[in-house]
Amino acid sequence: MHQAIYTLLSVLEADTYPGNIPQGVNPPFINFKTSVMEPSNTKSGASEIDFITLVVDIYHTSLNSALSLAGSVRSTLDYYTSSTITSIIFENQSDDFSFDSEFSMIRQQYRVREKR
Repeated sequence: MHQAIYTLLSVLEADTYPGNIPQGVNPPFINFKTSVMEPSNTKSGASEIDFITLVVDIYHTSLNSALSLAGSVRSTLDYYTSSTITSIIFENQSDDFSFDSEFSMIRQQYRVREKR
């Protein structure tokens, strides 16, 4: 799943980092990670589909620019499907400002269904 998400986001006009963000990076950039993975157990065996919470942080120099890039991220991910990802559904969004780095940040959360 990580490779698919990286491939989707890397076409946007921002650097994309799965997991950790390297030090000294300047915006715009996107960071994504998974925060929860839940199996969909069945009565007859192990889960064939996992439900994954995907967190995407979008950083830019201003709130308006961050919101614009966040709109592009949502357009790219929301309702995406593939042979292994049965769906990606947008759940929520919040904004923040880092006084240390002086970057605006938008955090989006998605629910991903992935075939195992």
